[in-house]
Amino acid sequence: VAYFSPILDDSPTIYRESIIEKLVREIPENITDSKTRFSVRYGLLMLVSKGTRFTDKFDINSDVYKTLKLLISSLKNPEDIEPLIKSFDILCQRLDKRRFTDIPHDLKELFEKEKIRANDRDQLGEKALKIKLFSIRRITITPTRIMFQPPELNTSNRVIRMFDHDNFVRVSFRDEDFGPLNLNKEYDDH
Repeated sequence: VAYFSPILDDSPTIYRESIIEKLVREIPENITDSKTRFSVRYGLLMLVSKGTRFTDKFDINSDVYKTLKLLISSLKNPEDIEPLIKSFDILCQRLDKRRFTDIPHDLKELFEKEKIRANDRDQLGEKALKIKLFSIRRITITPTRIMFQPPELNTSNRVIRMFDHDNFVRVSFRDEDFGPLNLNKEYDDH
């Protein structure tokens, strides 16, 4: 599976993809299921989608890789997955706001804070279910890249309630500046 295009056999993208798969394999066996693997893979893809703000520091010998491996391999039960994914979401938002951040330190700090907040979020999650809000993952496709975005709250509908919100991804097609795609009338007529 290729996550970006174009892909060459010796490209850095293939290398990053293999690093992501190595990290996903670090999930302890007692909490591994396809949904968990997907959530962790998606979280890592969100970080890699941030481009050079993250990928410059992401190789197998880096502190970022070692921190991610430590966090993923130290997961003890399925309830630890949500704080890990939430810490990925928050780190993505920080990378959007600040170019320079201490990623290993921030990841550890965010994960610990999110583990503490998980109980509070469970109560908020029950309220969100009552008013029919769900977090849906987002992917933005531009002419030159694919960016995995943190989930956003969306109102529910019958299909989402029937098939579980984790089975859906909201895909949007945008121009490179995140504006709507522009049509060229000259070429549109043909």
